[in-house]
Amino acid sequence: MEPLPIFGAVASAVQFVEFAGKLFYGTCVIYKNAKSGEETHSDVETITKSLHQLSQELAKSLTSHKATDGQFSEGKRAMQQLCKSCQGTATELIKVLEKLNSPDKPTYWSSFRKALAAVWKESEIEELQKRLDSFRQQISLHILVSVREQNESTASMQLSLGQIVQGSVDTTESLSQTLLRHVDQSTKWQARVLTAISNSRGSGNQNEDDSTFSEHLERTVATDFFSRLCSQLKYRELENRYERIDEAQFKTFEWILDPDPPLKNQNWSSFVQFLEGDQNLYWITGKAGAGKSTLMKFISDHYRTKQLLRKWAGWKSLYIFNFYFWCSGKEIQMSEEGLIRGLLYDGMQQLPKLCRTVFARRWEAFAILGDKTTWEEPWTIYEVRKAFQALIEEATKSGKVFILIDGLDEFNGTFPEQRELIKYITSLSGPMVKMCLSSRPWNVFQDAFKRLPSLRLEDLTYSDIMKYTSSKLSDDEGFAALKQVNLHAAAMLVEEITTKASGVFLWVVLVVENLLEGLVDGERLPELQRRLESLPVDLKTLFWRILHSVDFHRAAELIRIYQASEETFTLLQMSFADEHDQEFVFNMATKPLTVEQRESTAEIMKRRLNACCKGLLEPRRGVQSLADAEIDYLHRTVKDFLRQADVWPKFLESTPHFDPSWQRAISGLCCLKILDPIQRGLNSRIMPSLTSCMSSLAQANSVADDEKIKLLNEVDRTGSTLLSASFVTNPHQGWTSRLLTDHDAQLTTFLHLTVACQFDFYVKRKLETIPVSTEQKELLNDLFRFALLRFGPSGKLSIFSHSDPSMPIIQTILAHGADPNIAMTTRAVGDSNGSTLWKDVAKRHQSRPELIALLRQHGANIQEENRKKGSSAVLAKRKKREMLLPWLYWSTA
Repeated sequence: MEPLPIFGAVASAVQFVEFAGKLFYGTCVIYKNAKSGEETHSDVETITKSLHQLSQELAKSLTSHKATDGQFSEGKRAMQQLCKSCQGTATELIKVLEKLNSPDKPTYWSSFRKALAAVWKESEIEELQKRLDSFRQQISLHILVSVREQNESTASMQLSLGQIVQGSVDTTESLSQTLLRHVDQSTKWQARVLTAISNSRGSGNQNEDDSTFSEHLERTVATDFFSRLCSQLKYRELENRYERIDEAQFKTFEWILDPDPPLKNQNWSSFVQFLEGDQNLYWITGKAGAGKSTLMKFISDHYRTKQLLRKWAGWKSLYIFNFYFWCSGKEIQMSEEGLIRGLLYDGMQQLPKLCRTVFARRWEAFAILGDKTTWEEPWTIYEVRKAFQALIEEATKSGKVFILIDGLDEFNGTFPEQRELIKYITSLSGPMVKMCLSSRPWNVFQDAFKRLPSLRLEDLTYSDIMKYTSSKLSDDEGFAALKQVNLHAAAMLVEEITTKASGVFLWVVLVVENLLEGLVDGERLPELQRRLESLPVDLKTLFWRILHSVDFHRAAELIRIYQASEETFTLLQMSFADEHDQEFVFNMATKPLTVEQRESTAEIMKRRLNACCKGLLEPRRGVQSLADAEIDYLHRTVKDFLRQADVWPKFLESTPHFDPSWQRAISGLCCLKILDPIQRGLNSRIMPSLTSCMSSLAQANSVADDEKIKLLNEVDRTGSTLLSASFVTNPHQGWTSRLLTDHDAQLTTFLHLTVACQFDFYVKRKLETIPVSTEQKELLNDLFRFALLRFGPSGKLSIFSHSDPSMPIIQTILAHGADPNIAMTTRAVGDSNGSTLWKDVAKRHQSRPELIALLRQHGANIQEENRKKGSSAVLAKRKKREMLLPWLYWSTA
C-alpha cells in the first residue's frame, strides 16, 4: 500500500482532538468577548461550522487512505480506527452544538455549560472527556509508529523506485510539516524532526546511515526528555540535608555492619542479617540527639552495605534510593511530595531508560507537544505516587530495590497524615523491596514498627561515645599533658562523660566543647571534674546554661535574625545584618568586595557567632567559601528548644526594641551593593538580594515609615547605579524594567515594584512629590490597573504576591486623580474587550463590597448587571465543573 497518506489522516485526527479541547476552553473566551446576543450566537455557529469541516476532512482522509493491496499494518489499522472514533465523536458534538445553535438568545459561559449539561447527562460529558483524552494519548503513540513504518518503507522503496521515492519523501516532509504545525509550535522540535526526515533520504545506500529516522527521533527526544525530567524532579534543596549531616567519627558505628558485633548480646536485631536475608523492613529509633541521621548516612555511604545487599539481590541488579527528611529546611524537604520526588530522582539516575515508562503521560506530551507544555502542570501527590509505583514495578522485574528513609518524625503532617504516610511507605516493601527507616520513638511509629527488626540507638553507642570523647580531648595539648601527669584520672573523666551522656551524642559534643574551653584556660583535672559535674544532663537545661554563660542579649539578637525567615542565611549576610550602625548601609559604596574582603568579613562573623552562641548556631562546615557558608542550628533539638512556650518569650523580652526583619532588610541592601555589575547574569544575580530586602522590609512592623522610605530610596538608587555600570544600560528605561524584565515585564518603574509589594506608605509619599502633568496622569492610571489586577508580581517575584489588592494604595492612587473608568489594556490584564477596569474587578472581587464602594465613590460607571452575584451554590457548581476539564486545554494552553 502507499505508505505516506497516513500523515494526512493523523493530521486531521490531531486537528480534531485539538479543536474539541478548545471547544470547552474556548467558551470562556466567548464569554469574555461577547458584547451582544448576536455575537454569542455567531460564535457558537462558527464553532459548529468549523467542527463540520473538520469532520469532513477526517472522512476524506479515511476515504483517500484505502490500501491498494487491501493489507494494512497493525499500526495503520489502529490509526484508521482512531480516525473513525474521532469522526464519530465529532458527529455527536455537532448534534449537541446544533441544538445549542438556536434562535433563542444565547447565554454566557455558565449558561453554555448548563445547556451542554441539559443535552447530555453529566456522565455522558465525562465519557466524552475520557474518550478525547484517550484519542490524545493514542495519537502520540501512533505518530511514532507511523513515522517509523514510513521511514522503513521509504528506505525500501529507494532501492527500486528512484525519483518516485524522492517525490514521496518530499510529500512526507510537507505532510510532517503540516502535522507538526497542528501538534506543536516549537521551532526547535520542528527543525529536529524535519532535519531527521531530510537526512533519511540519503542517496539510496542503505549502509550510509544505519539509524532510521524513528530511532534518531526517539534517541534525540528521549535524551532531552530525561534531562528535563531530572531537572524537574530535583528541587534545589534536595541534597541539603544529606550534606549537613555530620560524618561518623573514626571507628564509630562500625558494629552495625559487623557480622559478629561486640554488642550481639544486646537487645537489638542484627542489621547484617536484615541486609542479607529476606526481611523487608528495619526500624532504627532513638531519642533526640542520639545520632540517628549520622548512622543512616554511615549506612548509606559504607561499602559494606552494598556488599551485604548484593547477597540478598543475588544475580539480580541492585538499586539503592535514599531520602532524608528535614524539618529545619524548606517545606518541600518535610513533605511527602519531596520524599517521593527525591526517591524518583535517585531512581532515574540509576534507571534512565525507564523514564518514558514511569512518566508515560509526560513523555507523551514531550514527544508531541514539546518542552514547555509538558512541565506547565505542577507535580501532584497522585502523579508522583503513581510514577514511583511504576518505577518499583519496572525496577523489580530484573532487580531488587533498597530504600533508606531518615527522619520520619520530621515529616510535616498531622497525625492522620503521618499514619497515611507510614501506611504508604510500608506498602512498598516486599520480597523485591527492602527498606530501612529511622525516627524518634513516637507512639505513631511504635504502633507501626514495634514488631519489625529494630534497634534503639542510645542503647548501643556507649563505646562510640567513649571513642569520640577520648579522641576529641586527646587532640588538645592541654589534656594530653594532663594525661601524662595522671593517666587514671584522665581516663575516669572520659568514662564519666560517657556514662552521663546516656547515649545522646549531641550532649557529648556540647560538653566536650565546654571542657575544651577550660583546658584553654589551663584548668587541671579536678577543676575539669567540677565543671563536668555542674553541667546538666538534659539538653534543655544545658542549652539554657550555655546561653546564659555568654551575653544573652547578643545571642538573642543573632538567633532572632536567623529565625526571622525560613530563607537560607550566610555568614556574610549575617555580618551585614549584625551591624548596629544604622547609617552603615547608606554610607556603604555600591561596588563589589574583593575575595579577601568577603572572606575576612565572614571570618570575623564566624568568631562573633561562636562567642555569642557557643555552637548552638553555627556555619555549615566543608564549604569552599566561608562567606557563602550557610548558618544553621547545631541540631534539630536546638530549634525544638527555641519553639517551646516558656523559652522564646525570654528572647523577645531580652530584645524589646530590636527588629530582626529590619536587620535582614539592611543585609539584603548591602548584598545588592556588593554585586558585580560587569559579571554575566546580573538579571538573575540581583534577585536573591532584592527579594530578601523587600520581603524582610514588609515584615519590619516596628520601624518608622520614614526609615523604610529612606531604605527604599537607597534600593532604588543602588539599582540605578548597578544598571548604569552594567552592559544593559538604556537611558530611556528604569532599572526595574531592564534588570527585572526576565521575572516580570510589567515592573516598568520602581514605583510599580513598591505597589506590588504593597508598600502603601512609600506610594503615598512618592505620589505627593510628582508634579501634576499628562505623564503623571498616565502613570496613575497604569499604577491603578497594576494595583487592582495584579496583587503581586509572578514567577520568581511571587514572594511579593498578596491575596487581595491593597485598599490604602488604591485609595491613594484614586485620590491623586486616577480614572476608575479607564479602558482595560492588553498590557494590564492580558486581554482587551472594551469593558471598564472596575467591571473586571467586580467580577474578581464580588466578596469585596468595600472595594466596589471605593470605586463608586470616585466616579466608577457602575452598571447593574455587572454587580449581580451568583449564589454561592452556583459559583461552587461552576468551579467544580471547571475543575473537571483542565486536561482538555492542557495541550492547547
